[in-house]
Amino acid sequence: MGAVAYDLLRRRLLAILSVCLTLPIVLAGGVGKAAPTGQTPTPSPTPALGKSILLTDPVPNPQQDRVTYFSETGHTLRGKFLDYWQQNGGLSQFGYPLTEEFFEPDGLDSALVQVQYFERNRFELHPENQPPNDVLLGRLGIEFHPQDPSADRDAAPALYFPQTGHNLSGVFLDYWQAHGGLAVNGYPITEPAMEASTDGKEYLTQWFERARFEEHPENAGTPYEVLLGQLGRQLSEERGYPYGWYPHFGRAVDYSWVAGYLELYDAGPGFFTTLGCSIFRYGEADLKVQLTEFVDIPYRSGGYQYTFPKNNQGKDLRVVYGRLATKDDQIIYGCPADAAPNYFVTSIQENPLQR
Repeated sequence: MGAVAYDLLRRRLLAILSVCLTLPIVLAGGVGKAAPTGQTPTPSPTPALGKSILLTDPVPNPQQDRVTYFSETGHTLRGKFLDYWQQNGGLSQFGYPLTEEFFEPDGLDSALVQVQYFERNRFELHPENQPPNDVLLGRLGIEFHPQDPSADRDAAPALYFPQTGHNLSGVFLDYWQAHGGLAVNGYPITEPAMEASTDGKEYLTQWFERARFEEHPENAGTPYEVLLGQLGRQLSEERGYPYGWYPHFGRAVDYSWVAGYLELYDAGPGFFTTLGCSIFRYGEADLKVQLTEFVDIPYRSGGYQYTFPKNNQGKDLRVVYGRLATKDDQIIYGCPADAAPNYFVTSIQENPLQR
């Protein structure tokens, strides 16, 4: 018997013993909506992790060229997103970054799109578009406020937009023209009206496809007479990102985490499947990885080994942390090389979001 086969058999026997002698780790999923105000979901991490990792958790300052680090939120800004942020209003227009770049599903086909959340919007990278349209802003105004019915055309100097049937005038028109116009803010989708803001006070408010304008008369004569709503922060909270929730499919840009569900490829011993040859799907089509343990992690009963319920295929969402294997890594399981790229796992936690 070869060394690899012997080690595989040893690990299988230990896995059976582990199932018999220890209580399996089976994590319950949460509901599919963000928690109501005042409630914070608490995902259950694996013992190896110790506590849940949040998408909004601060990261260390990489101290790299062409990377801007914001100590206020503990996040970085780089590449095309940094260029767009600097060229289209910066901090006053978009606020601080709330996350690092990552991929989340978008559109009816749930294709993964590279995004980054900011206080006032979400940046999206669309490499299929030619610059400068390869970076687009999320249409967060539409997400939070459906377009109102068309209004009558106001007299000049107000601008009327037949595309949405709404007017733009006064301080809102001045701000719109001075801060990116149509490309950054989109068309108006409402008329101005008094609305309660996040501070509980009412302000004259107008919604746009990508923004919410508020008039603050207490700041008249300053650059802060018109302020933008923090729609990026609101959307991240609605999706549960500050609470440990992840998109149902997605991954980090560097594959330091992948979010999805287990496709039971290797049934494993007993009533549970272990990491060996398990296929983890993080998107549609062929977006999947083959979960593999680091060879230097001790395997023992009650140790790191993570188990998945066999009968909940595709229902229990997880976030797996680690990295893609390289050609120099030692793979101890004899899994099919073409099944999916091998992914070395360091920890796993539940994703409370359920599809």
